[in-house]
Amino acid sequence: MTDDPNARELAREIAHRLNNQLTALYGQIDMLSMESTDAATVGRIGPIRDVAERIASISRELQSYGRDEPAPAVAAPPEAAAILVIEDDTAILAIAVNVLTAMGYQVLATSSGEEAEAMVASPEVEVDLILTDVGLPGRLGPETVDRIRAQRPDVRVILATGDADRAVRQVPSLEGTPLLHKPYRRVDLARAVADALAV
Repeated sequence: MTDDPNARELAREIAHRLNNQLTALYGQIDMLSMESTDAATVGRIGPIRDVAERIASISRELQSYGRDEPAPAVAAPPEAAAILVIEDDTAILAIAVNVLTAMGYQVLATSSGEEAEAMVASPEVEVDLILTDVGLPGRLGPETVDRIRAQRPDVRVILATGDADRAVRQVPSLEGTPLLHKPYRRVDLARAVADALAV
């Protein structure tokens, strides 16, 4: 591929968009796998999953090219843990909420950083962990986290992103914050949340 910086930026953007769609697709596949019992439906899931994996491989190659580096080659949830999910993609939001709720977490959800800040302003609202997309419209996820931590400094955070480099560039102070790379699977979400809550 070319070394044109514009081409690398375009590759990162395409990978970011692909990852959002793949996260939603993986969520639907996982939910269908858990709910389906007939052999015909289960048999159709495999080829769909294979296509998703091939697309994910292409996305990883695009991300690697965009970063100009080589591609990098769960415990039970605490019962009382309350998680605030902030995600503007309605499909990904719904899947994250469904998965986390099924795992026994208490889940709050919103598509807006401003609304999230308003929600946690109430002392009656318990939040142990925030899972937020980085590229929210309006107020970005990292900025939202900074503002919420001004009210609740002990809240734990996971940043969901298809472009980790961009996330750190946007708010360098959040370097070291756990990242959940899109596209993520149910098991990836479960592991990231359990790890963050164990800290």
